[in-house]
Amino acid sequence: MGKLVENLSFVFLHGFLGQPSDWDPIIADLQKEFPEHSYLALDYFAQPPLSPKVDFDLWTENFINTLGAEFGDKPIVLVGYSLGGRLILNALRAQSDRFQFAFLISTNPGFLDTQAEEKEKRWQHDQQWAERFLTGDWEQVVREWNAQPVFAGSRNEPERIESQFRRDLLAKALTQWSVSHQPDLRSVLFREQKKIGWIVGDLDKKYIQLTKEIFKDCADMTYHICPNSSHRVLVDNPNEVARSISRTLRKVILKSGS
Repeated sequence: MGKLVENLSFVFLHGFLGQPSDWDPIIADLQKEFPEHSYLALDYFAQPPLSPKVDFDLWTENFINTLGAEFGDKPIVLVGYSLGGRLILNALRAQSDRFQFAFLISTNPGFLDTQAEEKEKRWQHDQQWAERFLTGDWEQVVREWNAQPVFAGSRNEPERIESQFRRDLLAKALTQWSVSHQPDLRSVLFREQKKIGWIVGDLDKKYIQLTKEIFKDCADMTYHICPNSSHRVLVDNPNEVARSISRTLRKVILKSGS
């Protein structure tokens, strides 16, 4: 078997209320198979140029500059979960040539133009959650967040300790980066379908349906449905996520040679 492109750099973006350590089991599996490549689970909330204080466009510009300073012109593979996946989609929209490949896990591409009412409801929903994360009792808010229907069938995320988060930035993420403020990025999926890996859980009914709709127009996109997984694929089946990434990379960017 050949080997992957030399000096590949993996960059991982966690989801809302996530942490870089969420990627640890996935990175550990990938390092076993691809030890010669570099790995960065980005703590983007902690970096002011990449924090929710900036909008999608400025975040994308700062993100590309950050990767340039970190990796130079080395080929980059992006891996993002949920909010992290949405941020990656914005980066692909702006400068797709900078990236070798991108994996989008449980990622919402945005509302269709015909979904104005749903979009407005989502905006109201995100504003309410933003206020709760800013001022509510931490343990209660996290517990109620985990109880949302979108997470049905998923294991809860690892324990989220209040001191490890800035509540003002969590609140800002819910409004500044609300999916209701994000343009419909299905055109990016269509344009870049050969360099995108799409991963969803088999128990995530909403995203399974979304996958079916997207693949009507994006038949060349690589996709994987993780077994025994709902929306929180990272927590439910991290080993399968790593296997999916590995298999896809072997298939689509394998370089002939020793």
